[in-house]
Amino acid sequence: MSNLDNPTRPVHAWAVEFVDRLRWERRSAVVLFVGFVVVYAIGMGKGSHLDSDDTLYAEMARQMVETGNWLDNQWSGHVVFEKPPLYLWTLAVSGWLGDWSEMALRIPGTLFSLMTLASLMVLVKQLGGSWRQGVAAAALVGVSYFFFMMTRRLMMDGPMVAMIVLATLSLAKRSTRGFGIFSGLAVMMKGAAAGPLILALCVFGFWDKRLTMKSLLQAGGLGLCVAAPWHIQQWVSHGSEFWSGYLGHHVVERASSQVVPGSSLTESLQLLVSHEPIIFLGAALGLVVFVRRRGDDSVGRLGLCLLAGACLPVLFSTTRLPHYWLPAIPALALLTVTAPPKNIWPYRMTATAIALMMIVSLMNDPLKVQIFWLNPNFGPAEKSIGEAVREHADESDRVIAFNSMSNALIFYSRHSVEMLTNDPRFYAIQDRVHMIRRSNVLQWFEDGLSPPADNEHRFIVLRASEEEAKEHSDFNSVVRAMRQSAPLRPLHRIDHKYRVLVNDKGLGDVIP
Repeated sequence: MSNLDNPTRPVHAWAVEFVDRLRWERRSAVVLFVGFVVVYAIGMGKGSHLDSDDTLYAEMARQMVETGNWLDNQWSGHVVFEKPPLYLWTLAVSGWLGDWSEMALRIPGTLFSLMTLASLMVLVKQLGGSWRQGVAAAALVGVSYFFFMMTRRLMMDGPMVAMIVLATLSLAKRSTRGFGIFSGLAVMMKGAAAGPLILALCVFGFWDKRLTMKSLLQAGGLGLCVAAPWHIQQWVSHGSEFWSGYLGHHVVERASSQVVPGSSLTESLQLLVSHEPIIFLGAALGLVVFVRRRGDDSVGRLGLCLLAGACLPVLFSTTRLPHYWLPAIPALALLTVTAPPKNIWPYRMTATAIALMMIVSLMNDPLKVQIFWLNPNFGPAEKSIGEAVREHADESDRVIAFNSMSNALIFYSRHSVEMLTNDPRFYAIQDRVHMIRRSNVLQWFEDGLSPPADNEHRFIVLRASEEEAKEHSDFNSVVRAMRQSAPLRPLHRIDHKYRVLVNDKGLGDVIP
């Protein structure tokens, strides 16, 4: 009787026999996956979250738990409509179980990233490639800058890509049910952003003869069953205002104007090439080989279709942000592994070449890899100041972000935050954001600050350069306004890199 058939045998003996039964190629897939589990776990609980979408989503998830309302995405006490809630649900569950720690909130994104890598290995094999090609594709994706970055950030792009890869795997297996369900889940992860990728999968399905019109309609019906209920509920509850924010602002406005500062198409392409030179050149070579083979390669067909779907938002959006390139990384990897002749894949020298490519990819941007991997500390000043406010501010106190974003401050302080500005450019940028307009937190700083109530204290956070914090004009304006509104109150300050907290509750050093 073998160890596998005898449950009383030691676990290590069972594991050894299980590994021995695996072919070398499958064993390498297991080793690679375990390696990425270990790598992504390093530093997962360190540092802080970025004062951007990361802490915005974290706070939305926290408010889901706090209010018990899991259908409406809420921020600053108002319902906002930009994104679906599926990823927020995972953050809410993990954050609640882990006391909203950095590790707890990074676990869902990391698991989705690992899901992508595992599915990619199986997908290549299912499409007629070898295990080594699958391992190579997963390896290149796993060490790529954009993919690596998203394992550390609380963003919806990585989970959406995971659902797209699972939908693709279902399509490769000719599973209409899986294709429809995972496509619906991709929409529930990031809304309309999943549309071009799903369309690309449909093109691939017909091109590779894995999809018929009947199966497409069946898959579409299943996808609607997954994604439609929440959208219908929001429509019934909030009327046309939901569609105005969900599609009008988040899709139409971003496509036609710069809702937030982005980059030009040339700058965006330069960013991709500079951060991903190995996989970009490999994909270019793979595309040439694919054309010379007259498209007779399922892996290449999929890579080309996914790349086209991933490029559509970048091409047609005026608001181009770096993470828009994330869905293109698996596509580039698939094209890269089609470049070498198929008859060399059985040789172990191919694995050595892929290992060298991984090392070069990692060494391409060592500083950023260190930031996003070993010490993902994106907002140390915001975290420290927010925690200070959380400890000392009462419910009646005012917390204000002056000429500064407030997402991280809200999350770390657990307090509502006003946005005050005397900067026309900052006001114009923030006023274009639908959720800022809805929540009515943005105010123009004209006549200073109103006098505080007797039991009210004020905590004002402002940007300040590290070298010139004392001479910063924002700092002088805030101090002058606070003294004019309450001349008898002494003011104090706490300094952090890029942030200063001015308050009248005695925190930090006295302002002379």
